[in-house]
Amino acid sequence: MTTPHPIPADFTSHKAKILTSLSLPDSSYTDLSPKGSIDAPIRNFIDEINTLDGLVTTSSCSGRVSIFVEGQKKKRTNPAAAAAAAADRDADIVEFIQNHYSQQNSVVPPGGKGFDGHWIYVSHCTLSTDSKTGKVLIPAELESLLSSKQSNTHDESASNPDSTRLIHLSFEPLILHICAASLFHAKPILALVLDAGFRESGVQSLKCLEHAHAWPMVAVRSAGIAFSTVIGLVDAPQGRERLIVDREYLLLMLGVCNERFVENQRRTDRIRAGVRRLIARQQQGSCLDTGDGFMWEDKDVRAVRKREEGLKARDALRRRNGEETVRQDVEEEDDLVGFGGGLGS
Repeated sequence: MTTPHPIPADFTSHKAKILTSLSLPDSSYTDLSPKGSIDAPIRNFIDEINTLDGLVTTSSCSGRVSIFVEGQKKKRTNPAAAAAAAADRDADIVEFIQNHYSQQNSVVPPGGKGFDGHWIYVSHCTLSTDSKTGKVLIPAELESLLSSKQSNTHDESASNPDSTRLIHLSFEPLILHICAASLFHAKPILALVLDAGFRESGVQSLKCLEHAHAWPMVAVRSAGIAFSTVIGLVDAPQGRERLIVDREYLLLMLGVCNERFVENQRRTDRIRAGVRRLIARQQQGSCLDTGDGFMWEDKDVRAVRKREEGLKARDALRRRNGEETVRQDVEEEDDLVGFGGGLGS
């Protein structure tokens, strides 16, 4: 039997606060993600993870395809000019937030590689396809950029890396951050995600090895199915966004994103199936009880338990076979006695 791993009271309080915020309706709940809320495709999955004792999710992304415009890059200036530029930038940021968020605009705050980076398009599910041909349909947000692709004018930004602002098409797979009450509680969920194909996952925040009130964080990652390519740039100084690829290439890249989405969903489903097994074990108490309701055992403990169960089953079988042998001998003796009595009569 292993030593129980109780859940610290401060972790229980921390989890309760997170679960309270997650219980709010989407109209009231906000987080630091560009979308501002949990992605619908994994909302139920997140709820399932949070039913496990000793675990709570802190941030997540179900996977997304996005088209992102880089922000303005920093320029080397003297200190006085840098201070003035910083003041202007702060004022611009305030104006940006007031203009866009007051209108509930889907564009995210300034970010990316410099000020004024923004998303042109974001989707947390596969792109729509033609019902007859099965080919990916180009989102409406890109059609206008396609029409402005052709340009005979020289654009100095395309040949100047310091001023070039690129437009990226990217697919990013599932990302999860799961806070654990201890390394003991982190181990089973980490084993699940690694087995599901999220090979770059690991445990962060190992201050828990030195501080009793620090908790490990399981970071779920899969760089193997991530994808990114450049499809356009921003003309300088007009700031006009345009694509530098043709329709055929764009359709091909969008098709790749859809393929990655399918694989991402397959791996996510494998994690979810494993989480449901852990939930069942927690509810049934069929595995080693760690003292806090979380059912888990490592391979060595499991091997010992299975061996003990096998020995008990063998002994029970032997006892049953022994009883049947004795019963058979008694029945044979009764037959002989009856046969002898018949001859003597």
